[in-house]
Amino acid sequence: MSPLNISLADLIARLDEELPDAGDLARISEARLRAQTLSDLGDQLVDHYVRKARQAGASWSEIGDAIGVSKQAAQQRHAPNAFERFTHLNRHSIVLAQEAARTHKHDFIGTEHILLGLLGEPRGLAYEVLIAKTESEQRIRDAIEEAMPPAGQKVLRGHIAFGRRARRPSSRHPARRPTSATTGSARNTCCWA
Repeated sequence: MSPLNISLADLIARLDEELPDAGDLARISEARLRAQTLSDLGDQLVDHYVRKARQAGASWSEIGDAIGVSKQAAQQRHAPNAFERFTHLNRHSIVLAQEAARTHKHDFIGTEHILLGLLGEPRGLAYEVLIAKTESEQRIRDAIEEAMPPAGQKVLRGHIAFGRRARRPSSRHPARRPTSATTGSARNTCCWA
């Protein structure tokens, strides 16, 4: 018995209803996408309660016992992610970047999507810096759109990963990695987004 009010039959019926003319292979692709989305949501649900338990003082050993893994596995899987150190404005810019990638049917978040995300957060320092250079948000957007790769075939759902170029500046060159003082990305400083 599932703790949720949903069954495999419900999922199958919904997919068949939403894609009545799709072939078997298209349905396999869509089923895989939906399975990944459900898995991602499940992970987010567990992460939410792990954070709450940690804030309430639970140890990693206790959390590991609760989810049926070792202390080390629980800690590795559920330790705060890299985005937790960012302010709300920074995280919002990343969400906007992901949505820009989705809108353009791209399967990765590139530097162009990050720029669009930063432009979508007018309360941030990065927005002010970008606008100060050109005095026109539309000119910046037009230049970004012109530099973008062609649109993909279909809109992706769920998580979209960072592309190689979008990850590289902070991961490959630790000596050049910006500090919270220079980017304002840490919670206790102003933000760059």
